[in-house]
Amino acid sequence: MKVSIIGGTGYVGLITGLGLAVHGNDVICMDTDHRKIGALNSDELPIYEEGLAELLREAKARNKVAFTTDIKTAVKESDILMLAVGTPETKNGDTDMSQLIKALKSIAGHIDNYKTIVIKSTVPVGTCDMARMIIKDNLKNSLVPFDLVSNPEFLREGNAVKDFLTPDRIVIGTDTSESEVIMKELYGPFAAPLVLTDTRSSEMVKYACNAYLATRISFVNEISEISEKVNADIHAILEGMKLDKRIGSLYLNPGPGFGGPCLAKDLKSLVH
Repeated sequence: MKVSIIGGTGYVGLITGLGLAVHGNDVICMDTDHRKIGALNSDELPIYEEGLAELLREAKARNKVAFTTDIKTAVKESDILMLAVGTPETKNGDTDMSQLIKALKSIAGHIDNYKTIVIKSTVPVGTCDMARMIIKDNLKNSLVPFDLVSNPEFLREGNAVKDFLTPDRIVIGTDTSESEVIMKELYGPFAAPLVLTDTRSSEMVKYACNAYLATRISFVNEISEISEKVNADIHAILEGMKLDKRIGSLYLNPGPGFGGPCLAKDLKSLVH
């Protein structure tokens, strides 16, 4: 399939683009950052992730990936447009949608036939509905059809390549049967359960997962503090907890709390 990644030199965009390329898709990674595009065309990666260099070499060897700053080319030559731009938090905790809105307006100006527009960026519930209106308002021909799809990412830093190539699950939120068929074909080569739902439910999945993981980390830290006060051994307590199949062992170790680029940001966004 022909896929363009808008924001294709970012963390999510680059890993997604190269991952889809090695699965046989023709991928264009488009970005406005000329420096990063130039580096990738010279086989230089802007980020480090284990296995990413090998992914780049394989995709290029198979002639399945191209890097460009030309938004018109990216839109015209692809059937699927994936948006993987940044959505950072603002000062009051909500989500800064400016990069996504700019990207939506940019691609809309070049759409002249049916496109499946996929949002991989982490965005608030209802964003696909908003995106649909933005695309409609900026089409040169208002009769051109398109579909919006929510396809959240679940990549962990340091393990992102493996997470993309062998995911626990793939969540696809669609509102039309046509876009569902296209997305099922795109992810057909991946041996992972598909969670097929509507766009709003798909958007909520990412927030629900990250809020739950943040809760687990916070919870075990509270238990650790109580254990210290009553002279109980937190390590023995955790051993007893982790062997419970309903609880499991991941994200259940006491420490300084949760960090990284996602958990705190997404929790604030959900609260907002």
